[in-house]
Amino acid sequence: MLANLTPFLLHWALTAFALWVASHVFKGMRFSSTGALLVSALLLGLANAIVRPLLVWLTLPLTLITFGLFLLVINAVVLMLVARLVDGFEIDGFWTAFWASLFMSLLSLVLGAFATATFSVRLAMPWLSRHFRDWVMITATMVVACVALPFMLLAVCLRSACAYKVAVFVSLATPFARTG
Repeated sequence: MLANLTPFLLHWALTAFALWVASHVFKGMRFSSTGALLVSALLLGLANAIVRPLLVWLTLPLTLITFGLFLLVINAVVLMLVARLVDGFEIDGFWTAFWASLFMSLLSLVLGAFATATFSVRLAMPWLSRHFRDWVMITATMVVACVALPFMLLAVCLRSACAYKVAVFVSLATPFARTG
């Protein structure tokens, strides 16, 4: 039972983290409490699983004409829908939702790939040799370093405390993913 619940909890945590980081990066996106953040992450996951495919299907001609760029608009609309449904989650406008959803997609993609690789190496493939698992972790560490570097440069150039926090978190995420 717990094995089936682990990927769900991992995805929920990544979505909540992406929402939290986006709320610090974009001034037009706010959460009044941690509970609102967690409920928003859960509802965003459900909306992405149920509402988003319906919207994609309904707007398929427009998506094809724009070569898939309209999917970014759909992501923003889904994020705005979640903000309307959850008390304590506010988004100032469409453009804030647009850029926040794009940022969250990229952050979730990177962190999800890292977390999934680590999870699968540690739990799903215990028969792999320790050397191969170490190689996978070194590769994942290099990817994390490449992701953290732009945030660190942004923090230095713009003197942005939020970009610095993201870079530090991404850099520190590596030791927690050790194969043991």
